[in-house]
Amino acid sequence: MRYILWLSFTVAIAAYLCQPIVDPDLFWHIVSGRWILANAALPVSDHWNMFGYGQPWRAYSWLSEIPFALLERIGGFTALFLFKFVVIFALTASLFYICGWFAGNFYVGALFGLIGTAACFNHMTLRPQLLVWILFAWLVLQSEIIAKRGARPATLLPIAGTMCLWANLHITTILGVALVFCWIASKGEMRIAFAAAFSAFVGTLLTPYLGGEWITFISKTSHPFQHASIAEFQPASILQYSTAFPIIILAMLFIFFHLRPRTIEPAKYLYLGAIMFAAFAIVKFMPFACIFGVILLSAFWGREQGHTRTLGNLAEGIARLQALVSAIPVQGLTFLLICWTIVSLYQKLQAPLNKEVVPAAAFDFFIEKKLPLPVLLPFGNGGYAMYRFSDERGELPSERHRVPIDGRTNVTPPEIDEKFQKAFFGKSGWREFFEAVNPESVVWKNESPLVAILLNGTEWCRVFTSGSEREGFSIFLKRAAAMDHHTGNPSCLE
Repeated sequence: MRYILWLSFTVAIAAYLCQPIVDPDLFWHIVSGRWILANAALPVSDHWNMFGYGQPWRAYSWLSEIPFALLERIGGFTALFLFKFVVIFALTASLFYICGWFAGNFYVGALFGLIGTAACFNHMTLRPQLLVWILFAWLVLQSEIIAKRGARPATLLPIAGTMCLWANLHITTILGVALVFCWIASKGEMRIAFAAAFSAFVGTLLTPYLGGEWITFISKTSHPFQHASIAEFQPASILQYSTAFPIIILAMLFIFFHLRPRTIEPAKYLYLGAIMFAAFAIVKFMPFACIFGVILLSAFWGREQGHTRTLGNLAEGIARLQALVSAIPVQGLTFLLICWTIVSLYQKLQAPLNKEVVPAAAFDFFIEKKLPLPVLLPFGNGGYAMYRFSDERGELPSERHRVPIDGRTNVTPPEIDEKFQKAFFGKSGWREFFEAVNPESVVWKNESPLVAILLNGTEWCRVFTSGSEREGFSIFLKRAAAMDHHTGNPSCLE
């Protein structure tokens, strides 16, 4: 029953954290997956962007894009939501198990694992990074095994295999290679550390692009500073939910270090410092930092097994919490968790796509009314436009259906992105983006200053709006195109 309780608690946490689909990047991943399935090959150039068409482009997340496309084809957004739930469950279970393995106590492991999982909540959208976090956690465990057993084929091959999967899912493999080296080097085994890091690096070369993802990664290192409007590239703020977790983790580590300073391993904490700095500077790296932090906490606890009183009141509080949980009737708690999970998933499956964030209603209207192209879009919604305009082969009907900007930061030319930024923030020169695209229609977020600018002008006419003034979307046409042929007046909403 203890194992059943552990499993039901893990499933319940995953059900709570799994929210309806909102991620705009998912849709261009689906389109890329459709193209790969239809052509039985990986793209080497862009097919969907107005300004990037024909330019070199690598589908560096192809291993996730294929199942995304297949699941969408088979079961639509319901299937994608269930897949997201399974992946979040795998992440939760992995953190619970790995933290428990390091701590030598699965109650403590579940506590630290829960902190790590909750820290990822704001970032738990259906995208390749969600899968990579799981690999990152297992990579720490594999590195610990190599540090204990030495560099042998039986220990190095899992490292190479994990990094091979990572390289075919996302281009952040440098985090994994550095992790392997620092974790093992902290044990003083430099020869083994270099051997393991080399095996990890070789694994990143086992891709259809033969490691070309490294070139893509190097070319994108400046993108967080260039694309200031993208939420995941912005620095952490105290107002953000996820920022509290690295602060909590660092505070707990500081308490442990203060009480047991001789247990500090410099290489590990050098890596921790670097990844925490990256997380506060660019929130995209926050899950990696928090996952690594809770595993360090677990490892610290494991080294103090039998002597946890030396860790002060914090350890005493954790011990009391364990005693409290142990006193709860297992059968009753398990039943409640299972019932709650079923109800939660059933409710969320009624609306697996969040249409307040995704411009589904706007594009339903756009396609139904056959509004004129090309269409001007903000950064995130270009991927959704690609999804709605493309067919089951991932092909667009015409060149006028190409989007001016989408979620792929390595496709849009810098000068176009600069023009988009001016339009997005309503800055002087916002017309430059319009002049570059020469649109016949505009689909834009209501909360953007651009909507207010267009409403106060005389050139554009709003013909559709959805949701609230904060969360919804508006469609604009040129006043001549919006003319009502029965009355001879523009059919504007305002």
